[in-house]
Amino acid sequence: MIIKNPINEIFTPNSLESIKDITKRYMDTLEQHGYMPKPNLIKHKRITLLQSLQHLKTKEEREERQLEYFRRWKNGHDALNGTMYSYVNYTSILDRAGGGAKRPEYREYTNKTFELIESCLYGNSNYFGDNRGQGIIWLSKRGLGKSAELGHAMNTVISVNKEVTALLTSKDEAASDSFLQQKVKFNFYRYPSYLRYSEIENNRGVYHVGKKTKDKDGNTIILGNDSRIVSRAPTPESLEGYGARIWGHDESGKTKNLLQLVDNTLPALNGKDGISRVGLPILTGVAGDFDKFGQDYIELWDKAETRDLIRWFVPAFAGMHVDDYGNEDIEKAVFEIMTKRYKLFQYNNDQQLAEEMQKFPLTPEEALQSTGTSIFNKTKLFHQSKVLASNDNYMREGELNWDDNRKNITFFPKKGGKIKFIETPQRESITSAIYIAFVDAYGIQQKQTIGSKGAMYVFKRKVKMNDFEKEQLFTQLQDAVTLKQKLDIHLRMGYLPVCEYIDNPDDPRTFAEYCSRICTWYNCKALVEREPSPIHIWFLDNAKHLMQRKPLKASDVNIDFKEYGLKVDEYWKDHRRSFLQQYVEDYSDRIYFPNLVLDMTRYDDTVQTKKLDSVDALGGCLIHDSQKRLLGDNIVKTTGQVQKLFGFTRENNRFKKT
Repeated sequence: MIIKNPINEIFTPNSLESIKDITKRYMDTLEQHGYMPKPNLIKHKRITLLQSLQHLKTKEEREERQLEYFRRWKNGHDALNGTMYSYVNYTSILDRAGGGAKRPEYREYTNKTFELIESCLYGNSNYFGDNRGQGIIWLSKRGLGKSAELGHAMNTVISVNKEVTALLTSKDEAASDSFLQQKVKFNFYRYPSYLRYSEIENNRGVYHVGKKTKDKDGNTIILGNDSRIVSRAPTPESLEGYGARIWGHDESGKTKNLLQLVDNTLPALNGKDGISRVGLPILTGVAGDFDKFGQDYIELWDKAETRDLIRWFVPAFAGMHVDDYGNEDIEKAVFEIMTKRYKLFQYNNDQQLAEEMQKFPLTPEEALQSTGTSIFNKTKLFHQSKVLASNDNYMREGELNWDDNRKNITFFPKKGGKIKFIETPQRESITSAIYIAFVDAYGIQQKQTIGSKGAMYVFKRKVKMNDFEKEQLFTQLQDAVTLKQKLDIHLRMGYLPVCEYIDNPDDPRTFAEYCSRICTWYNCKALVEREPSPIHIWFLDNAKHLMQRKPLKASDVNIDFKEYGLKVDEYWKDHRRSFLQQYVEDYSDRIYFPNLVLDMTRYDDTVQTKKLDSVDALGGCLIHDSQKRLLGDNIVKTTGQVQKLFGFTRENNRFKKT
């Protein structure tokens, strides 16, 4: 499936859902995101190819039949593109488990994979339109046959195109050469002889096909396709000077310095103008390979559009239960996957369960999650993820809009709305200034997919109550069974995020304006990150009354009334990390935003690619909450509101009792 928008879910077993329930929730999620594959309705029968065409009587008949097979290989046949038709009908692939060669079965997900590849190479596709100029970043479980499919795609390119180069790399030079032998040459040798060009060169790193002959003057010329596959080490130096029609890089998640390799190699795929991409990069990754060198691959996946890459994800259910038409019985396969997950869940081994989910992923987020250490207590986060998985429709989402005079805010429910909340502004909470907010800023960008996102949370501070009231609530919390019961009690206690807004419109000022709407709705002040500056400047110019002043460090004596917002230096980074770690230890059960829980399981502020905006925003709220001296003046006074003075208001130079 082409992943245009993140699914942002990890389907962790939990005590609130049965295997059937979580399977249904996964199926509903695919449906809601539009990722449910369309079924194939044509039954494709595989033809039988003889090893020679000598049974045909004349040379003309043999040549005509040979040309017809090549025409099908190039242009497709029987409602299949050329790469898929030749894969099912011409190819035998290495059977590593059983030994020898076997014929691949028709599977619809393989057909879609080759459709995407051809749409990028030639612009023709029955499903995906014209994607010329795009590349593919490919993610799936191990043992799916992805390498064989990539090898066949490279064989196809040199077989149906003249004078082209297919460039092949892997995690190291030995792996590249092994791929060339097992996934490219092995398949090529098993094509019938009349579908293979003769070899001009065949050594460890080069496979050159064509026909070498001499012209009438005795000069050596090459007829046929004169195309080659070149295997090289995954270093910029070894790839210098190479241009390619297709570049396949296998084992991307295990490749050291992958980002540098990609950025240095992509220009080799450009055309004569040096800018327009005419070659196709395909970067394959296997779930479970991302703990050592995988951060580069994860960054490529997360920011695929910045390098004109299409995210292609093949879920773990692919290939498990396939009917005669090549379609997956998704529900049956997912039920089996969940059954195994629940068995591990019962053993109470979070590490083993996380590894199982990563190796057999149902979402990209499962494939890319880290099974290693985290700066937070992952056991508690995984437990909270299990609790939230029940999804009792406790969260509302939509948009906030101004009324005509731009004084009041109205909420409009909208499925998929950017603003998500678990509590509407409560009058008693507003008057006691119990809501605070933090805005994590981002800079100007050319596309929504480039750069980091802006993140804002509204945080409900601890509700003041006596010891008897606290004891009652804690007793009720111990007896609470449903998610809604726990949420209601936590909202009465406070000290949790209640509203989330994560977005990255091209102009950060648009994001800032939406943040101001949220602050107005909750009647709270926001601590705004000062860098990058556009969001901070917008607040200063348009909504200064909603801003919190500069936080005080331990060494500060006086409040600086002229400075607003937070500059996140090393001092505040250390405090933010400490606040977050303590919050996860003591209050992880009060995080009700699933995306935030997911981000916290892979957050590490010492690694730039793991420093996630949502978690930073929650940390900013905790910094804001720690500012007792500033929070004493936290009531928002809007620009049109008359200031109160000792129970009176000043009106026309006179005092009027309120």
